[in-house]
Amino acid sequence: QTFPVLRRRVGDDYFRQLSHQYRRAHPSGAGDLHEVGRCFADFLAGHLSASPYAWLAELARLEWAVADAAVAADVPAVGVQSLAGLAPDVLADIRLRLVPSLRLVTASVPVLTLWQANQPAMESCTTDLAAGPQCVVVHRAPDGVQLRSVGYGEFEFVAAVESDQTLAEALKESSLQEERLAQLLHWLFADAAVAGIRLPASD
Repeated sequence: QTFPVLRRRVGDDYFRQLSHQYRRAHPSGAGDLHEVGRCFADFLAGHLSASPYAWLAELARLEWAVADAAVAADVPAVGVQSLAGLAPDVLADIRLRLVPSLRLVTASVPVLTLWQANQPAMESCTTDLAAGPQCVVVHRAPDGVQLRSVGYGEFEFVAAVESDQTLAEALKESSLQEERLAQLLHWLFADAAVAGIRLPASD
């Protein structure tokens, strides 16, 4: 249930073999069945590292992010109107608290395109693995788990924000161009990915 696309790509028999090998290497230590698959992507990364199918570990990492986001703590998102009334010189020093369900996945193959092409409603599962790397932001919104492909600069910025850096610090640390900042902030709020805003401490 956690890795349906991976199972579709490799077939039931091979997926069953991988599952048996994984359970021997990582026996369950918790009563929560969700936790059983937490190390599966890392297991595949080691198990398939010398094969042409090493990318399957990246696919498993995305599927785990989707499953993990679905069961993360439910925290209400705030709208972009939360920024209204803030002085321009304050904006650079605010920190955004992102929703607990947010997960960041980066892969050397177009992993989101691959995931989308292998959904149950899709007849074709053909994806060009040579199309290049892909960065994906995953989180749960009111209408379900959302997956968005973003550029590397956007990905770096969101990662920096998630690590509690101010907007100015995140912009400096990432390769995001400043003129794209407003658009990025817009979709973070519009996608219900922001749970709160922390203002700079007053002197």
